[in-house]
Amino acid sequence: ALAHLLSAKSELSYYTFYFLDYVGVALYQYGSALAHYYYAIEKEWHTRVQGLFLPAAAFLAWLTCFGCCYGKYASPELPKLTHKLFQVVPSALAYCLDISPVVHRIYSCYRDGCSDPVVAYHFYHVVFFLIGAYFFCCPHPESLFPGRCDFIGQ
Repeated sequence: ALAHLLSAKSELSYYTFYFLDYVGVALYQYGSALAHYYYAIEKEWHTRVQGLFLPAAAFLAWLTCFGCCYGKYASPELPKLTHKLFQVVPSALAYCLDISPVVHRIYSCYRDGCSDPVVAYHFYHVVFFLIGAYFFCCPHPESLFPGRCDFIGQ
């Protein structure tokens, strides 16, 4: 929120606060990968991704931070679609890896016919994240009401 609030003060504050925001996004992304790996993973999936999951999650978190920072820094020269791709593609790849233990758990429960109530929460978590990602990539409310969706109540 600080990046959006103080970005108009100067060019230095604009880049500084957005880059710090992207570092926070990368740390949150890696923290989510750790949580999913240690709390939501099943033994079958753990044996498949054991030595690969956490290093790949760390690399993809770094790639997300780099892609977002580069996209923000080079955005005046880049087409809008390319700028968005620098942000979305690394984040999407990281999400696919980070959420894989949860998706495997949902699939295994569905396949085996289990009645674990936690699986419903996992399912809704994935669905609501995908809805949020859609509105980040395709800002429909902002295109219909330009300038009115920045802050609630404005």
